[in-house]
Amino acid sequence: PLSIRVQRQNAFDNGEIVKKEGKYYLTVSITFKKPSAAAVFVLGHNANGWMEWKDKDGNTLDSIYRKQLE
Repeated sequence: PLSIRVQRQNAFDNGEIVKKEGKYYLTVSITFKKPSAAAVFVLGHNANGWMEWKDKDGNTLDSIYRKQLE
C-alpha cells in the first residue's frame, strides 16, 4: 500500500486536490481506516487524528468517542 504522504502527493499531481482562493479542496472522496491517517493526509506531517479532528465546538474525536467507552 502507498504511504499516506505518497498518496497525498499523488492526489496533488492528479488534480484530486486543487487550490481555490488560497484554500485546498478535494475533488474526490477519500476514505481512511484510521483518523490519524486522514490527519496525516490533510496536514502533510505526522499527526494524532484522535486529537486533530474536532467538531464545531472544539471537542476532539478522543473526547467524543474514546472517553465515552471508559
